[in-house]
Amino acid sequence: MTQALELKNVTVKYNRTCALSAVNLSAAENDFLAVIGPNGGGKSTLLKTILGIVTPVQGEIKIFGKNNSQYKEPIGYVPQFSSFRRAFPITVEDVVLSGRLKGGGRPFRRYEKNDYRISGDIMDKLQITQLRRKPVVRLSGGQLQKVLLARALAAEPRLLLLDEPTASLDSEAKNRIYEILKQINQHTTIILVTHDLAAISSYIKNIACLNKKLYYHGEPEISEDIIHKTFGCPVDLIAHGVPHRVLRSHGGDATC
Repeated sequence: MTQALELKNVTVKYNRTCALSAVNLSAAENDFLAVIGPNGGGKSTLLKTILGIVTPVQGEIKIFGKNNSQYKEPIGYVPQFSSFRRAFPITVEDVVLSGRLKGGGRPFRRYEKNDYRISGDIMDKLQITQLRRKPVVRLSGGQLQKVLLARALAAEPRLLLLDEPTASLDSEAKNRIYEILKQINQHTTIILVTHDLAAISSYIKNIACLNKKLYYHGEPEISEDIIHKTFGCPVDLIAHGVPHRVLRSHGGDATC
């Protein structure tokens, strides 16, 4: 099976602080991998390292068999909402269309009919077409999340990296996003950083538990011991409304 992503012994440090420690992780083509762990555990750093925004002090990263620095195809990326500066005077349609720009393209490139068609189809799917002329500065947090996702999808990437893409959305909007991602996953590898644990048993194929070190990588059913090591305390993960427990039942009423 083709490997979309391979990390071998990847270590990242910020000055003397270790952010990732000897992480080995892989995702097959068309995998849907969720990365969970506590705040400050290195999840966002992991995505930025894959993208080449952060350089590891050691280790190797390959995307579809190429070193990440040599991979030139578009990678879809949705950053955390809090890291996005939206004061720039640009409309929703402009943001989504920017996903059609290719690295190394000529300056002042004019969009083609196909760019407008693809961007329009994605806005329709995410139900944001009515916002196309609205400046992003006037969007709510949930609306902006959808716009950033639309921009990432407009690139038609083989690899899609999502950092808490549903953090500002209500339950109905979240479900719609995950249904769309499920469709996209038929031809796109998705790496999802999330605290939305209810989504794990419903949509994703594999899971990684990360707290600077990688404590687990495999199918969604994980043990209480792995969760305790990852989060530092017992966490009972239940997919609400879905007849499936991510963790097996355990005794006691321990809380964080």
